[in-house]
Amino acid sequence: MDPVHLLKELSEAIGAPGAEDEVRSILRSRLAEHADAVETDVIGNLFAVSGNPGGPTIMVAAHTDEVGLLVSGVEPEGFLRVAPLGRSDARVLPGQEVVVQSASGGRIFGIVGSPSPHITQESQRSVVSPVEAQFVDIGARSADDVASLGIQIGDPAVLNAEFRELPGRMVMGKALDDRAGCALLVMALKHLATIELDVRLVAAFTCQEEVGVRGATVAGYRINPDVAFALEGTAAGDFPGIERHRVPVAIGKGVALTIADNRLLAHRGLFRFVEEVAERHGIPHQTKRPLFGGTDAGALHMARAGVMAGVMSVPCRYIHTPRAMMSLDDFDAGVRLLVAVLREVGGWLRTVGTSP
Repeated sequence: MDPVHLLKELSEAIGAPGAEDEVRSILRSRLAEHADAVETDVIGNLFAVSGNPGGPTIMVAAHTDEVGLLVSGVEPEGFLRVAPLGRSDARVLPGQEVVVQSASGGRIFGIVGSPSPHITQESQRSVVSPVEAQFVDIGARSADDVASLGIQIGDPAVLNAEFRELPGRMVMGKALDDRAGCALLVMALKHLATIELDVRLVAAFTCQEEVGVRGATVAGYRINPDVAFALEGTAAGDFPGIERHRVPVAIGKGVALTIADNRLLAHRGLFRFVEEVAERHGIPHQTKRPLFGGTDAGALHMARAGVMAGVMSVPCRYIHTPRAMMSLDDFDAGVRLLVAVLREVGGWLRTVGTSP
């Protein structure tokens, strides 16, 4: 399985919160040969179960959705009004290509309208309009034209961008938060397929993370794991204009481990175990600077009576834009670390139990 092809396929799929069907379909086709059972729950989480049914349950989550838009209205002239799904950045929307997914599954392309500077007052040229004040132009001339295309209120939309390979083992594409995590988990499952694990492994491809970790909340309650990890494409800040103390992680320094973010104080013992595994195997890694962002682990660690949880991330520049960028070397480090951790976490649990 070629990880670059997998990343491309996942990146270019549509997967706004609550409309992750395309992403699930791709993942399901890749998981059949690497899991004992694959199933989907009512909210849209996809689970792949493997390993030792009698061992402790280790859950690894990667979310399938991306920040997007929701059609909230149609102007008489055929322009679409939209509302944000997740933390869509109003600064990057104007002039971007959009793909709307109609209720029938069709793809309708358009653009977020942006007035030319020739007809914009100078005082307005540097003003960022909120998402709700922006509009999508699909080339329709009336509300009837929009209806004839099958577009309805509530249809999802995402920014559209082609995945590309760049020099220096870099790649660029949309939705690497968190299609990078999804691809990482699939690749790890492939490596583990021929290994006899002493734990029950549940790979959870969760839905609706970008609108409040909703899929992970349901999945954590259902699976009730002993240990949970979230995999993410996290915000790198190693580029001009970002103050040093506001750089959470940097590209090229390996997989990122979270000690604390806005939703989680990682289990200290688990963090130290993962860090020690990385050091022993010579896997490049870095610690994410607190307290930026949040992941599915924020929900998973509070499931039922509480769960030991941690986060492994692939650093990605420019997330929540249509063109995020990441290093394949960092991605590979993430795969290596996850595989090593899953092979050793059962033994670690037998040694330390469930103490903090």
